[in-house]
Amino acid sequence: MSYKFYISDYSVTPLTADSDDFEMQGSTVDFDDGDAQQMVVILIKSDDKDEGPELFAVNLHYPPEADPTVCRGKIGEPSTAYVTIHDHDTSK
Repeated sequence: MSYKFYISDYSVTPLTADSDDFEMQGSTVDFDDGDAQQMVVILIKSDDKDEGPELFAVNLHYPPEADPTVCRGKIGEPSTAYVTIHDHDTSK
């Protein structure tokens, strides 16, 4: 039997990237019994700007209504991943 036992929120923080450079596909990941990892989908948007590498952070955290002391799961470390978008323009 599979059941939901842990839900985690995630957010994306632009660092050197603009929020126009990517798009979140949801903001919650569900973990079933026995799951140790889940996939977060963030679309990278193409543009015609000539720009260098751009950086954003994906932050995993407990939902505001969750009590982390009673969750059956635990957010591990590191809870932040950094993503670099490399410029794909060939006009350089």
